[in-house]
Amino acid sequence: MEVESRGKLRPQRWFYSSLSILAALIVAGGFWNTYWKGAFDGSIQKSWVVDLHAAVFVGWIVLFIAQATLIFRGRTDVHRKVGKFGILYGFVIIGMGLFVSLHQLAVGVEAGNAAEAQGFLLIPLVDMIVFPAFFGAAIYYRRKPELHRRLMLVATTELLTAAVARLNLENYVTAHWSVFVIWLSPIYLAMIYDYLTKRIIHPVYVIGIIVLSLTMLRVFATQTEAWLSIARMITRWVT
Repeated sequence: MEVESRGKLRPQRWFYSSLSILAALIVAGGFWNTYWKGAFDGSIQKSWVVDLHAAVFVGWIVLFIAQATLIFRGRTDVHRKVGKFGILYGFVIIGMGLFVSLHQLAVGVEAGNAAEAQGFLLIPLVDMIVFPAFFGAAIYYRRKPELHRRLMLVATTELLTAAVARLNLENYVTAHWSVFVIWLSPIYLAMIYDYLTKRIIHPVYVIGIIVLSLTMLRVFATQTEAWLSIARMITRWVT
């Protein structure tokens, strides 16, 4: 019975491990030309804050792949031990995201682009609300694998939005479609897998797609007076 159960679980473990690789490929594709390539050859100069943020973010993707790989290999015991570090690392992601957002705001204001910087601030702040929500739920349900793995996938997919925004896809698909097709592709594929194997789509994916799709509406609020008044108040705190 145990061997049979493990045999049935193996395709599922393989599938989620593959999704972690897909997330890494999206990050690599989005940031290669706009950051990594220039960082390696010296053609793009970034501040230490941006470099640190990039390193922390890549660390999360590496950790996500490592955890999925441990499950794939049946090392649930090690996965749980590493998960304790992963919880702390998730808080580092949140703190770093907030810090970089405020740092970029201060840089923009100092450069004389206050209105643009204040408007853009809404974009990363929304990420730092949505990611903690799904990440926190994943922590809460960490002893329920069916919920935990899905919540972690949605939380990590939320972080991919910056990479997708930097993909040059205008030649064959509009920017808006690229976001919905490529950014959310890990969740779409997981939904298809659920339906093919269980004939049902897990509610976590449905909620994730709805919430992440709604976050796209933030672009319409970046230059509204309601948001800018909040951003100006935040500016006074950080400058």
